[in-house]
Amino acid sequence: MEDIKIFNGEYLKECSKIYPSIFNREPWSESWTEDVAYKRLKEVYDTPNFFGIAYIKNGVIIGGILGNIEHWDIGKKYILKEFFIDTSCQGNGVGSRMLGALEERLSELSVRTIELNTLRGKSTEGFYCKNGYKTDKDMIVMEKII
Repeated sequence: MEDIKIFNGEYLKECSKIYPSIFNREPWSESWTEDVAYKRLKEVYDTPNFFGIAYIKNGVIIGGILGNIEHWDIGKKYILKEFFIDTSCQGNGVGSRMLGALEERLSELSVRTIELNTLRGKSTEGFYCKNGYKTDKDMIVMEKII
């Protein structure tokens, strides 16, 4: 049985266990530990106006979307900060179903826009494009290592 539920704090520990197995592989090739993943997800969860969903299959969390709602001049905007799906469940429509459920729930909260950062490439950027998202022609991401 599959279900998409509103994310709550009880899901953090279980999500921090699957998070490294997702982001330590291609295309991200990062170096997450369960402890650091928990800290990251808890920080996002504790953000003002947090909103997220969890994808649960047979009583086990296999994915999550976490972010927060912000007020902008154009109305409410959802800042999608984390989106992850257990690698064993990727590529079979779970991600698209999760985005659809998120969009439906955010629409009920009068959110007009979803904004996110992702890697360039078919498996990441291509996934979002397939689901109706567009690359913003005016904005870029900048960083500086200090």
